[in-house]
Amino acid sequence: MQISSAEMMAQRAFRRLLQAMSRPGQVYVLPPAPAAERKPWGAMLMLLDSLLDHEVSFAVIGGNGAEKLQSLIAGRTRCRTADVEHADYIIVAGGDSGGEILRAKRGTHQYPDTSATVVFRVQSLLFGEDRQPAIALTGPGIREEILLGSIQGLGPREAEHLKELNSDFPLGVDAVFLDDAGRILCIPRSTGIRIMEH
Repeated sequence: MQISSAEMMAQRAFRRLLQAMSRPGQVYVLPPAPAAERKPWGAMLMLLDSLLDHEVSFAVIGGNGAEKLQSLIAGRTRCRTADVEHADYIIVAGGDSGGEILRAKRGTHQYPDTSATVVFRVQSLLFGEDRQPAIALTGPGIREEILLGSIQGLGPREAEHLKELNSDFPLGVDAVFLDDAGRILCIPRSTGIRIMEH
């Protein structure tokens, strides 16, 4: 059986996602999307091709073309749509859920792996030298702590929402941040989040 180029790209994207999950707060770069798919959703669709299939469900929230993205995802992956409370994957198309992610499933103590994964599309994961830290991350895969600046295009309360969702480990959600250049950063539910005061 021969693997198609789309399947190969999805496998590479999935391996990069695993790297990012094992090293929270570190920025990785997905393999480049095919030229025909680069804008505006190329990196997002490549990542979702590696995660979604007919056995899981997804919801798209957050405006910024959410309805069009939902249609694209369903057509490509054959994945079924669901309400935020029941979705296995929640895609925040505009980087700001407006608090809707607080309704995400967090798993149970017996089955914490039944929680949702939240994928945020953000403007950029490039952190300038002059930016003040916005959050501090601690936990598995992090030596001492990692300080992150503000993520461009992420809603102002989203880090607080993630902290609240993940306050009772092993319950919580895994968070993936992705920009259109294919840069990816992850904050798994096992990672402690501290909001920095300014």
